[in-house]
Amino acid sequence: MFMYQIYTFHHTRATRLQGLICCILPLLMLLLSLGARAIEREPDNGLKLKAKADQYFQNEQFSEALSLYTQALEAAQADEDRQTQLRCLGNIGNVYAYMSDYDRAEHYFKKVYKMAREDRNTDIELKLAINLTQVCCLKGDPQEARQWYKVQMELPYPNTPLNHYYALANKSFIAKTEGSYGPALFYQQQALKLVETGDLGPRYEALAHQEMGDILFRQKQYARAISEYKRSYDIAHKDRDLQGEISVCQDIFVAYRQIGDSATADIYKKRYLELNDSVFGHQRMNAALNGLFDYENRQTTAIIGGLTRCNSWLTVVVGLFVAFGTIIVVLYLKLRRRTHHLLESQRLLVDKNEELMRQNDNVQQLRKQYLKAVEQEVAIAAPSAPMEADATATERPTERHDAIGHDAGTAPAPSAVGLSEEQATRLLEKVNSVLEDVSVISREDFSLAMLAKMVDSNTKYVSMVINDTYGKNFKTYLNEFRIREACRRLSDTAHYGNMTIQAIYEQLGYKTASSFVAAFRKIIGTTPSQYQKWAKEGKQAEG
Repeated sequence: MFMYQIYTFHHTRATRLQGLICCILPLLMLLLSLGARAIEREPDNGLKLKAKADQYFQNEQFSEALSLYTQALEAAQADEDRQTQLRCLGNIGNVYAYMSDYDRAEHYFKKVYKMAREDRNTDIELKLAINLTQVCCLKGDPQEARQWYKVQMELPYPNTPLNHYYALANKSFIAKTEGSYGPALFYQQQALKLVETGDLGPRYEALAHQEMGDILFRQKQYARAISEYKRSYDIAHKDRDLQGEISVCQDIFVAYRQIGDSATADIYKKRYLELNDSVFGHQRMNAALNGLFDYENRQTTAIIGGLTRCNSWLTVVVGLFVAFGTIIVVLYLKLRRRTHHLLESQRLLVDKNEELMRQNDNVQQLRKQYLKAVEQEVAIAAPSAPMEADATATERPTERHDAIGHDAGTAPAPSAVGLSEEQATRLLEKVNSVLEDVSVISREDFSLAMLAKMVDSNTKYVSMVINDTYGKNFKTYLNEFRIREACRRLSDTAHYGNMTIQAIYEQLGYKTASSFVAAFRKIIGTTPSQYQKWAKEGKQAEG
């Protein structure tokens, strides 16, 4: 959820014709050639394309904006227009920020900050420092956020209400990320006063109320939080700020669900999904992202190709560099071979994971068959059991009751010897049977206590049987089942190809991208997006 309006980069520049006019007389023929090429490229001029992209961005049509920013970036590079390149890259980072892809947003913001620092453009440096402070907070990294906030406050900036607003807002954001909710609320209230006195507009007023609602929500003051969220929603809706509506709708939905008002929560959830699909149309956005990916690949290929041509030219002109050129070729071949091995290893990782999932399905099926056979044998043997055994069983009902923890209302006191091997085996089968139900483990509130209740036991025995059998705690074991299902969905493009990674992890009970990525990386050894990419490439290679 992105709380603040990311700065949009705007600029003006003089036309390049002024420089060309000075060369008319001595370079007449060259000018005619360049003029013809400029006329051919005029419809795709980087600055014009960026202006169109800015309009789409301001209208919150982010897929169209991203596509045009990519085209503008390529045209600006052809024109050697560094300033337009810088602003296009910055706005691409803005789009990723609105999509909640903070890793990619941080990548582009840092790239633009480095370029602005090289150009000594303090205005752009300030905007990027503000953005990076916010992105680091959203990633849960207050330490790096404080470093960028220090950069923000040390840079010279105009004495405007907007700049003072971002100083207070970012200070509040850092305090909230660190868990200091009292100071965070105070700074945000000061920022709201500045919005009202500085006449910054409804967008910033809506953002301030939303941020105060989020702080109150974290303090578990749900009624006040909902009040602030609704105020933010009303302002955003009146201002036709779709992005603001999307963000606060999600907050209201979570807040109502927290207090148990499912009906109202479903209303705002539906509204959130409708708005999110209209702004971030998945098919359009995927096409725009593919266009950007293709552009970056072309840039890499062009760089490699340029180096190769340069090396060939130097080899022909200067014979002394033949040996050096040979070394370059050898290194290139080694790199290519290494890349090939790496891609092969990636495909093997995906294939191995899918094989393990199939084996797990087979094991589950065999276990069910085994349990069914055991139940049948018990049913057949029951009538012939001695009456003395029945009498003994009825005389000691509480002994088994305490061992298995059947009474969900009272936690039984563990016996001195704990569970028998048979009891532990039966309890483990029940635990695995529950964890194999995706609809159960996908609940955000699913816990060890809930699992213990579902298997008619208590948390101590359930935790003990998991730890003794698999050598891991409940949370780790639960994550393995969830991540296994995530892998299945990431590789199943036929049924889940239109779903985003965010939609997948939210359906599997993860509240944040960071917790999902951390669990996925710990179990699989890579990120979800990289795994999805490898799975797709593997299926294309098989086809």
